[in-house]
Amino acid sequence: MNNFNSSTLSKLVSGEDNNDISVFYQKKPSFSTDKDAAMLVVIDPRVEAYQMLAEGVHQGANVLILDPSQDGIEQITQTLAGYPTSTSLHIVCHGAPGTLHLGDTFLNGANLEQYRQQLQTWEVAEIFFYACNLAAETIPRSQSFLSRFHQLTGAQIAASANKIGNALRGGCWNLEHQIGQIASGLAFESAVMQAYPGVLPIIVGPSNLITSEDGTATGTFGVVLSDVPTDPVLVLINGDASEGTPDQTFLLFDDTNWNIPQIVTVTGVDDAEVDGDITYNLNITPISGDPNFRNAEVIQVTNLDDDVLPNLSISDVTVDEAAGTATFDVTLSQASGEDVTVDFNTVAGTADDTTDFTGASGTLTIAAGATTGSITVNINDDTLNELTENFTVELSNATNATIADGQGVGTITDNDPLPNVSINDVTVNEGAGTATFTVSLDAASGQDVTVDFTTTDVTAINPDDYTGTNGTLTIAAGETTGTITVNIADDNLNELPEEFTVDLTGATNAMIDVGQGTGTATITDNDQPPNVSVGDVTVDEAAGVATFTISLDVASGQDVTVDFATVAGTAISPDDFTDTTGTATIAAGQTSVIVSVPIINDTLNEADETFSVSLTNATNANLTEAQGVGTITDDDALPNLFIDDVTINEGGAATFTVSLSQASGQNVSVDFAAIAGTADDLSDFIATSSTLTIAAGDTTGTITINTIDDSLNELPENFTVELSNATNATITDAQGIGTITDNDVAPNLSINDVMVNEGAGTATFTVSLDAASGQDVTVDFTTNDDSAINPDDYTGNNGTLTIAAGDTTGTITVNIADDALDEGDETFTVDLTNATNAAIADNQGVGTITDNDLAPALSIDDITVDEATGIATFTVSLDQASAQDVMVDFTTNAGTAITPDDFTDSPGTLTIAAGQTSATISVPITNDLLNEGDETFTVNLTNPVNATISDPQGIATITDDDALPNLSINDVTVNEADGTATFTVSLDAVSGQNVTVDFATVAGTADDLSDFIATSSTLTIAAGDTTGTITVNLLDDALNEPIENFTVELSNATNANIADAQGIGIINDDDVAPELSIDDVTVNEGAGTATFTVTLDAASGQDVTVDFTTNDGSAINPDDYTGTNGTLTIAAGDTTGTITVNIADDALDEGDEDFTVELVSATNATIGADNEGTGTITDNDLPPNLSIDDVTVSEDGGTATFTI
Repeated sequence: MNNFNSSTLSKLVSGEDNNDISVFYQKKPSFSTDKDAAMLVVIDPRVEAYQMLAEGVHQGANVLILDPSQDGIEQITQTLAGYPTSTSLHIVCHGAPGTLHLGDTFLNGANLEQYRQQLQTWEVAEIFFYACNLAAETIPRSQSFLSRFHQLTGAQIAASANKIGNALRGGCWNLEHQIGQIASGLAFESAVMQAYPGVLPIIVGPSNLITSEDGTATGTFGVVLSDVPTDPVLVLINGDASEGTPDQTFLLFDDTNWNIPQIVTVTGVDDAEVDGDITYNLNITPISGDPNFRNAEVIQVTNLDDDVLPNLSISDVTVDEAAGTATFDVTLSQASGEDVTVDFNTVAGTADDTTDFTGASGTLTIAAGATTGSITVNINDDTLNELTENFTVELSNATNATIADGQGVGTITDNDPLPNVSINDVTVNEGAGTATFTVSLDAASGQDVTVDFTTTDVTAINPDDYTGTNGTLTIAAGETTGTITVNIADDNLNELPEEFTVDLTGATNAMIDVGQGTGTATITDNDQPPNVSVGDVTVDEAAGVATFTISLDVASGQDVTVDFATVAGTAISPDDFTDTTGTATIAAGQTSVIVSVPIINDTLNEADETFSVSLTNATNANLTEAQGVGTITDDDALPNLFIDDVTINEGGAATFTVSLSQASGQNVSVDFAAIAGTADDLSDFIATSSTLTIAAGDTTGTITINTIDDSLNELPENFTVELSNATNATITDAQGIGTITDNDVAPNLSINDVMVNEGAGTATFTVSLDAASGQDVTVDFTTNDDSAINPDDYTGNNGTLTIAAGDTTGTITVNIADDALDEGDETFTVDLTNATNAAIADNQGVGTITDNDLAPALSIDDITVDEATGIATFTVSLDQASAQDVMVDFTTNAGTAITPDDFTDSPGTLTIAAGQTSATISVPITNDLLNEGDETFTVNLTNPVNATISDPQGIATITDDDALPNLSINDVTVNEADGTATFTVSLDAVSGQNVTVDFATVAGTADDLSDFIATSSTLTIAAGDTTGTITVNLLDDALNEPIENFTVELSNATNANIADAQGIGIINDDDVAPELSIDDVTVNEGAGTATFTVTLDAASGQDVTVDFTTNDGSAINPDDYTGTNGTLTIAAGDTTGTITVNIADDALDEGDEDFTVELVSATNATIGADNEGTGTITDNDLPPNLSIDDVTVSEDGGTATFTI
């Protein structure tokens, strides 16, 4: 943007549009927006002619006018976040050395860290500060406010240590103080900078204060000048004295205190009025001969009201409905100085706002000074009898008061008589279902009327004729009738009309009319005569009585009678029952009667029999089913059937007897069948099946089964005869067992001899019977050694052989061992014992084993032994055992192992005994002390007897048992001027081989760049030697430093172990300690601090510490400065450190004063002759002003006293 022109310039310079700054307290920040602009110009409106600057920025820049009542840093941060294209930030505001006034914020080194997070989000490349004297700080540049601002934002900084603005008033536009390389130009057109009329003078903040009438909150602000005035500046402070008072009404600044903020405290005034929080302006007006300090400032002060509003409450009212009106009193807890208003509105409760009262609403005003007002509500006088009713008057929206009790309750009492209540009579047919009574009021009531009721029997009975009930009837307010319903029972009884009553009691809100409190109900009948019938009966003859039921299909209201008589059927009297006759009566209301006929319990097993009971001559009923049949079931048990067991010699007939437990009056029949058991139904008996009949009156019958006489010797055998399907009897034992005994002689047993080759695997013997047997034959057997040995030649066996019934042979199998022995034929036996169902005729079978083996082959193994073992043992093996001794010659032969150094020559002849498969040869081994490789020698076999040689040579490997030597490295101490440090690496024993080890130097407190030269390599100690050396070059620096160290580390040894892998190199220092001194300092007492510099004459390689303490001179602790002591540390490599002493800015006009800072007890340095720094404090206070007051006295007072 660039709207600047000559007319605008003249307008702005004249101040035509330069409105009072107070208008900004009602405005938000002003911002002209260009999303792509790279330049953002921020202007605080306290700056003189700020509109002129806003109009005079370069084309394409965005301009932000700060809200002076808000935090300026927060406003800038929010704006930059919305416009990330901004790379150049220009800030125009009042300033002082190290201080900015942005919005309501004084930003300086004391509070800069509070804004760290916000400032670190400012992604701009350059920041220009147009603020007077901002860079004129007296502290080192690296510690300045601008330096820290640069560190937090990362931006290049441009500012000035001089005034900014009009040259005629001492200002300029040169931002000569820069941090980093500034690439952009200033934000304003040159014409604007030339024409700008002002500089940036006094600074006031914050711009908003809060006070309270009760004094619990006070507001504090500060005033400071932006530059040294050429003439004293008097700052006047005035505002609204009725709301607040500042503790100072003027401030004085000159060239000695211009940059020291003066603090003003504002206290609120308690006016004892409820007037709310009041905001007013506090005017800050400078008066000076210096034209640069004539800008007025404004601070907004809000004084919080502490006065309490009066409380409003409304009364409750009770009136008779005939009163016409109800008047509510509204009361204040105290009189108010202002009119109090409150809205009111009636709200219906139990009282209705149309029939009981007239609803109303409005606003009540209690005049200032008064404490009460009234609200009147019209009441309606109706004719309804009703309960006391209520409504409310609700207060709301009070002004100049607080509502404490916002609800007044209006209660309306009734003035109407109770109505009379009565009940009618009712006649209904019993089929109607219900009888409904009407209960009536002689006049409507304004409230619910209730009356209790209950039913009472007369001739109608509850619950037979109706359902008795009781309860409470409610006739709603305004109604005149209600009904009571009684359920009527539609029974089946033929009866006369019946009655019951409904009785009223306990009326509420009404009276029961005399003689009208009972209603009578008459129930008329609607039923036909019932039907009568007799039922059938089935009884066991043992029951004694047959009970017939004569029934009505419905109960009758009268007695019903009917004649009855028994009639014979298949059952006859007196054998089966006793004849019975008579008249049965069913009483009124009942539906049945019982007729009993005696029953005869005989002992005959017989079929079911029947007789009947016949009805005649029914009265008060219709006869529908006139005959009931009685069935008599028999109770005599069936006889039990059972069959006996039979034993017969084979070839005879087996006769079984089937018996009854008692005679039966009917034929008894039963099926039977012969079933095979151990006896076979083809070879041992002839199977038969049929039906046996035992005639009525008999108790037994017989079944015959023929057996077969065979020639087999066998055990007794059995079969069964099974009974089933009995008629007129129960089977209790259904099975008869037939046992057939044998009549044949036992057979004879014998065993054969067997010859087999040992490679056959088994030898099978046959055991034979001379005749087949009808039962299994068993015989025990066991093997016994002869020349064949168990288990070498065969596997011994024993057990029991079974020859199944009908068979004549069985076999016994013996496993044969196919050994590797060359041997003659061998024999063993199988012996028979303990035969069952047979006799033993030949009890022994001989087994002959023939041989099939070749001569065995010899071999010798290879071995590995430790030289410490003492003996090397070789094993000579046969590939199979031999039946004869086997012999072979052997000799030892040197290889890399030699005799007698490594082993002892040992020739000879080895014998392997018959049956064995191996023997050993032992060769003595020499255990030397040399660390050497594995060595070998051989044992050779020759001249075998009774065998062949398949492997004639065994190789022996002798492994070494001597430990590797141990490597270690020594520690070395040298002076740094020696040039080298030599480490010795040692073996604890001579090695027969070259030993190598890697090494490398490792920095410790000594540095591998400044103290020694790092090196790494591989060291070789030749075979037979025990040491080697490693040399490290040293660097002789000029730093005074402590003893330093480094190490030489060993690793990756070959042919040796590392016992001590680390050699420590210690370097002693040869440099002199540096010397300390402290400077003198002169400061103005308004500076706040005095900073002393402590200096080393040379850098040290270690931290230097020195204790310090302050001592009074003409300056006194704590009046003039704050005494301090402590320890200062100058880090290794640095040459200076600082000690800061706080200075007291008192108000006394005094001469220069001094104190000293003394150095004592240095470490890693000496203290030189300059061990004391003198601090001189110059005074900044004006001489006091003298004045004398005026006095008025009576002429007879005697004296007039003036106060100076």
